[in-house]
Amino acid sequence: MTKTVLGEPRKYNPYSPYLVPLSQAEPHIRSGDLGSFRGRRFHSLAIMVGTFGLASHSSMLYRRPNDGCLRVLHTLEGRGAVDDDLADTVRQCPGTLDVFAPDRLHFPEFDARRACAYMLEQIRRKRPYGIRGIWRLLLMRAVFIRWLWLTVPQGYDYDDESNGERHPFCSHLVAAACKRGGVDPVPNKADHFVTPNDLTWTALYGPGYRFTLVPDDANYSLESVGAAVRPPPMIAIPSAA
Repeated sequence: MTKTVLGEPRKYNPYSPYLVPLSQAEPHIRSGDLGSFRGRRFHSLAIMVGTFGLASHSSMLYRRPNDGCLRVLHTLEGRGAVDDDLADTVRQCPGTLDVFAPDRLHFPEFDARRACAYMLEQIRRKRPYGIRGIWRLLLMRAVFIRWLWLTVPQGYDYDDESNGERHPFCSHLVAAACKRGGVDPVPNKADHFVTPNDLTWTALYGPGYRFTLVPDDANYSLESVGAAVRPPPMIAIPSAA
């Protein structure tokens, strides 16, 4: 069996992530990579259960051209669209940040610079976090509410091009950025209905899992950081190449 080299794609198993210290991973992280989080706080678990997935938050990673500093571009409740230092984020969330690179072989048209430029523009505009959007997304999982939404005229806005100026939540913002970069990560689904789990298993990012980040200043193992929380029985893990 051929050994996978650090930085090359590998099969993604959230129950047994490939833990790599940030200093070793840094050379292999590029602008436009997806940073997918598996949080363990109550609101993160609520998102994971409510969206039938194992990811609770999405971000786009960015290497600042002037100094090479790695940043996390995302939107957070209470803060809106922000630009955070990757090292600080990894220290706060050890072993829960999975890195996926876009599949540039099958999507050569993807322009990471344009995607990151869109994210940075939302940060400059101080776009608020779309709390109403995330609640809408979670409520749509309830059978009765979903039926009601589908039967009320114009209640369910499924048009892939109708995102307008809605305040974005995390995966909504990343999906919109990918489209600005030339690739719709979840075709035929409006950006404001894209979940963190959707992005994790897209054709654009799904085959490109690289590693899961841990800090350099301590020894970490699956036992110390914990693997993914086991989902309810109805949640299945898609197969990844």
